[in-house]
Amino acid sequence: MSGRRESMQKAKNVKNDEFYTQYEDIEKECSHYLPFFYNKVIYCNCDTENSNFVRYFKKLKELGLIKEVLWSGGAGGISFRSEESINMLNLADIVVTNPPFSLFREYVAQLIQYHKKFLILGNQNAVSYKDFLPRFIDKQVRLGYTAFKALLFDTPDTACDGRKVSVWVCITNHRLFHWY
Repeated sequence: MSGRRESMQKAKNVKNDEFYTQYEDIEKECSHYLPFFYNKVIYCNCDTENSNFVRYFKKLKELGLIKEVLWSGGAGGISFRSEESINMLNLADIVVTNPPFSLFREYVAQLIQYHKKFLILGNQNAVSYKDFLPRFIDKQVRLGYTAFKALLFDTPDTACDGRKVSVWVCITNHRLFHWY
């Protein structure tokens, strides 16, 4: 079994949701939304301060293109379900992140419940989910601009004597979804 395939199987078996999107992929897709981001509060609610999403939006803030970037979550952070995260969600204009794949349905349901615009990464098969398909058909949600044949993610792996090591993981058929 190849190293990437082995890493993905291992992540699936332990329900690992820690997949870090590469900066270049974020920049490539988000560049299509710059007019929508202008003077907005962006919330990365599944990210740490050092995530590539937060780094990207800090750069936009420095350039005066967005009002503010908020973040929470990620490894060891607060859950998107927490009261603190929901309070920050209420302050945000747009949510941009790579949510936990295993909680994708619940995550999207929360964004919709709070009437938030979003740009999130998910498996393109999500459009067939019974609670997602009607929104896709009604054009409330659509696929992003970038069709990724394969995405590389950096994921922490503690299988190496308890030390954290980075493993590059390739996942195919993933798309960014956004509001309409």
